[in-house]
Amino acid sequence: MGQQGRRRDFGELSAKLEKHIEKLPDYAVRAQEKLQKVQKYFPPAEQAGGKPARPNPLQRPPVRRPDMSASLSSMASQVPAFAEARAKWDRWNHPAAKLERRKRRTSKAMTLWIILTILCVVVTVAAAVGWLSPAGVAMMPQAITAFAGAVIFGTFSVRSGLKLRDLKRTPIPAAPAGPPPL
Repeated sequence: MGQQGRRRDFGELSAKLEKHIEKLPDYAVRAQEKLQKVQKYFPPAEQAGGKPARPNPLQRPPVRRPDMSASLSSMASQVPAFAEARAKWDRWNHPAAKLERRKRRTSKAMTLWIILTILCVVVTVAAAVGWLSPAGVAMMPQAITAFAGAVIFGTFSVRSGLKLRDLKRTPIPAAPAGPPPL
């Protein structure tokens, strides 16, 4: 808010910029001279392959990192906690264990859908007969709503049952040979 009344003068900045732009050809000439001085220390490239005769001393050599996989595996075999964690991880990721977990989840979901279907059927019958109202009169809107719930939950239970049947027919996959290389 305090800068609303002040206006910035860009005259100085534009003058400096113009001065540097005028000096650009001089910068380019100096850069060429330095490049020629540096190139005299490097022999010309070979004609056949286009590769330099010797490695560039200004270029850093690639950093060779020690192979950590051997040291990590030896450390894992020495420390019991690492070996135990690795065994637990392997048991968890085994394809047969994954298949069993999927079967359990599907079975639990199917049980939930069946229970909800049965509850909706009971509410439908009770509302249609009139057991839910104090006067004993049938409550058709509630019966229709409960019947729709029974149809929906019944559909989910049938789909879960079909999925469980497919999972039970699935052969147990073979375990992989080992962890993939990093």
